[in-house]
Amino acid sequence: MGIKPSNTNQSKGAIKASKADEKPLVFSFKYFDESNDKFHIEHKTVPYVVDMVKQLQTISRMTLSEIRKAGDALRFHSIDFKSPKVSEDTLDIKDPSIMADSCSYQFQISKRRGRIIGFILNNTFYIKWFDPEHNLYPMSFGITPCLRGMSDCDEKIEHRDNIIKEYTDILEELTTP
Repeated sequence: MGIKPSNTNQSKGAIKASKADEKPLVFSFKYFDESNDKFHIEHKTVPYVVDMVKQLQTISRMTLSEIRKAGDALRFHSIDFKSPKVSEDTLDIKDPSIMADSCSYQFQISKRRGRIIGFILNNTFYIKWFDPEHNLYPMSFGITPCLRGMSDCDEKIEHRDNIIKEYTDILEELTTP
């Protein structure tokens, strides 16, 4: 049985208390999906992944009650897929016995490192997506594409090379009679 938002306070992500609330939260990658171009970490650096693993380790030492009480420190809250602020319609879990959308949550890796998105059944958080660019709740400028196959360093080098080429072209134009 899943932990589901209560009917009285669903918008604030209230969860019905259960015995699972007092057990440490565990993580599962059973439903992990890196195929969605908005939600993956393929291009992230090693320090990013280390921060993510440290946050998972920290949270795995906490009970669901403690996580809820942490409030803004973890930015842990339910996800309302009907909200116009949310970029996805569903977690799209293919198992019909799991109503994942009704027990979906996110929490932060850190303020600048994005979020981890998934759903909770009993005391297990099933990770669906990593959201390093905050694309589930996009900023006013919209979805930030996650680049595949390029690290942050590769991206900076490519940007630098483009600037050098642009300046080289300008210099050629200025020096050509």
